[in-house]
Amino acid sequence: MLKKLKANSLKAAAQDNLADSLVSIGAFIGILGSRFGLAWLDTITAIVVGLIIIKKAIGIFKESVLELTDGFKVEELDETKKTIKDNRN
Repeated sequence: MLKKLKANSLKAAAQDNLADSLVSIGAFIGILGSRFGLAWLDTITAIVVGLIIIKKAIGIFKESVLELTDGFKVEELDETKKTIKDNRN
């Protein structure tokens, strides 16, 4: 649905919800690991969750910067040129 709407704000909200879920799962794994004497599991989980969140944030940033600076994708430009050419009177 997000691809159809091309709504970056919806995509960012969805990614934020995903990040919140990952943090909750990571906290659960860390607590569970500490409970069973695996304190290092908390550190590993925090690093993995942090890297996933950073990767998602960079992706959202790249898309947002392109849109906010009135940038365009070359593929979309070619498609627009073709549409204009095909609909000339």
